[in-house]
Amino acid sequence: MSAGRFTFGTYASDGGTIYPFQFQPETVQAWNPIPVGQPAANTPSAVVSRGKRSRGVNTRTARFRWQGSVPEGYETAGIIRLPIFTKTAWDALAKATDYAYLGSQLRLVGKTNETIL
Repeated sequence: MSAGRFTFGTYASDGGTIYPFQFQPETVQAWNPIPVGQPAANTPSAVVSRGKRSRGVNTRTARFRWQGSVPEGYETAGIIRLPIFTKTAWDALAKATDYAYLGSQLRLVGKTNETIL
């Protein structure tokens, strides 16, 4: 992700539980929508930045490489890792497929499952 501002929204676990989640607004795309619903009281927040062995809700993520032009604020080389908000969106992602992102194209190179410890 870029080093831009963050906003608050929700993340839906594989089991359907809704968690509060802080993310960068550009992460929301037609192929990666925000889940519908509100978290229950005292529900912990989901995170994308901890290691997968960390306690708590670690989001599922997808890894992409840029195809062609790169939006301002992003590195031209390497991998971009994005949280995927819903299991439906996760299941629809296909490896070696291109996805529109900020007027550019990303190619899916890998996926990492969520962990809840």
